[in-house]
Amino acid sequence: MSVESTARLHVDDDRPAGSMSERTTRVATLAKITPCLWFDTEGEAAAAFYTGTFEYSRILQVSHYGSAGPRPEGTVMMVSFELEDRSSSP
Repeated sequence: MSVESTARLHVDDDRPAGSMSERTTRVATLAKITPCLWFDTEGEAAAAFYTGTFEYSRILQVSHYGSAGPRPEGTVMMVSFELEDRSSSP
């Protein structure tokens, strides 16, 4: 599955009958999707699920809270990952 694809759209024109074309085919390239998921406690498990579901995907980095909190030390704070070679972080 690719997050970037080309789609053919068949759109009815507002042109009067007898004009060059009553139906026009337009080709549009859909924008790439930049994933951003928010989980309070299960972010690492969610990233593991999605990277296991999509080809060419991987977890890039896992950041944890330190002793200053606000969550308990060692709790996952942020997970950066790629889906279909598209990064979840800028």
